[in-house]
Amino acid sequence: MGIAHSAHVLSIPWIMVETLDPAVTPTVVSGGDGGRDFTNAHRAIERAINSMQLGAAATPDDLYEHIISSRDRGESVDMPLGKNKRQFAFRARPVFGPKSRVHGVQYWLGPADQDPPEPPPATGVVWDLPAKLVHLTIDCTRMAGIPDAKFVPDLPLAMFWHYANRFDHHEEVYNLLYNPRSQARLRTEGTVRNIDHRRDMHWQATIRTRFDGGTIGAWGLLEDLTCMTSQPPKATLEQTAFREYLRAEQTYLAVIHLPDSSVIRWLTDPPPWIDCTRAPDQVFPSEDRARLARAIAPYEGIVRAINRDNGYTPTKIVLLPYRGRRRGPFAIGRFLRADTHIAHTECHMECDRKLDHPDSCK
Repeated sequence: MGIAHSAHVLSIPWIMVETLDPAVTPTVVSGGDGGRDFTNAHRAIERAINSMQLGAAATPDDLYEHIISSRDRGESVDMPLGKNKRQFAFRARPVFGPKSRVHGVQYWLGPADQDPPEPPPATGVVWDLPAKLVHLTIDCTRMAGIPDAKFVPDLPLAMFWHYANRFDHHEEVYNLLYNPRSQARLRTEGTVRNIDHRRDMHWQATIRTRFDGGTIGAWGLLEDLTCMTSQPPKATLEQTAFREYLRAEQTYLAVIHLPDSSVIRWLTDPPPWIDCTRAPDQVFPSEDRARLARAIAPYEGIVRAINRDNGYTPTKIVLLPYRGRRRGPFAIGRFLRADTHIAHTECHMECDRKLDHPDSCK
């Protein structure tokens, strides 16, 4: 009887090696008990070889080269190892991102008579800084339980986060994506709601900034680690209560990146009169974006927000300081549908809230 059929032996897990930047040595970011914090891939492979007691049948360099080959060729590797009665198998599977580029490689090393489990679902994404869009694969849609028919290859950052049921590290991600440093990296986790099965999933995101011919922004690797961990953390009672209250009150809140006037996170449902799937520079006309970029919270004004009919709906935005910083790059914005015509309210956007007497704008 093979090891895979023994109830007393734990299944050997797949290990994920991120390959997000060709200028950086790939590292291990998940496997077994969940996430790993950019572990040296050679050492991880060496430990696996020692635990299997492979001896001279394989070396860390040999298996590492097969991982690199899987990355470079975009092809799977299946290789037998060992001699006589001790037969083992090494398997490597590339994880693709947009344009079929490899963002990671999952590998498995175990007895040849043991059937490996299904590798955890994973896919790559790309943050396009100039366009302020996240480029996706259809696998990302499927991981979230969204039908293929609703797949869109590009999403603004705010809508990309919309299916996160709980995520506590938005600010770290914002700072990395909007103020990228050379070879900066981040590994973080959150809870995503599966739309099809109506269950919470534990996702891990690994990000590396990129400044090269392929990308100006960052490459990311998304993994569904639900099967590796205990129940994913749920939204707190306070988070759920405020969310439901704001939904009942039809209140629409967002985090706005003021320098480019883009919504980077919807704190509530998006306003139904705005087409929030558009690229950030399409949501407001250029002159309205310029006014918002000059705004200093607290601030109130009227903008024209694009709707699903390719027209514009007058929208009042009320800005509040983010974390109390009046001159920071981020602000909390409340969106309200304006009842008056833009021609009569344009002056509100011209009002400079830096004045000591804000009542002068009426």
